[in-house]
Amino acid sequence: YHTHFKINYTCMKTILSLLLLSLFITYPVYSQNISDTGKQKEEKMSRAERKAAKAAEIAKDIEKYIANKKFYIEIYKIFPQGESPKIVSGSYSFRFSNDSISCYLPYYGTSKTPVYGGQNQAIETKGQLVQPTITYDKKSESHILGFSLKNENTLEKWNCKIQIFNNKVAYIALDTPSKSNITYTGEMITDNK
Repeated sequence: YHTHFKINYTCMKTILSLLLLSLFITYPVYSQNISDTGKQKEEKMSRAERKAAKAAEIAKDIEKYIANKKFYIEIYKIFPQGESPKIVSGSYSFRFSNDSISCYLPYYGTSKTPVYGGQNQAIETKGQLVQPTITYDKKSESHILGFSLKNENTLEKWNCKIQIFNNKVAYIALDTPSKSNITYTGEMITDNK
């Protein structure tokens, strides 16, 4: 009985020693993993903070250029009313320079008045003076400019609403009583000229 107890006691002692040894070996690895996870979390947070700071910087730039009315919008998509969208390759723009606008935008849609053959239906202005109202919509985080312009090709008066979001995406909505509405989507480009 005593011999059996001695063997078991020795065996238990060895097992306990091995268990303690394995704890000492794995503890530094475990604690290293915990600190690595903390570092990764810190890096992720700083990445998110950097992203937020960059977004705030872009929003501030947009606000400045809109206040100075010195920017242009490069058009990449056209949405004629009741028709399929049309993708264009950056060859059309809507330029603001102080209180004047210049643009050449293709028009697709229907006319409610007679159109004379060969008349260019594109919406075009060259340095036309406008008086925009400028507001900021907090909910959509966008600047909204509203004004009227006269199409120099057809002499029609168009109502224009430009909405520029804090990520530089811009919508230009144009409507006139004599034709169907049209919307253009593009990107705001800051104009340093």
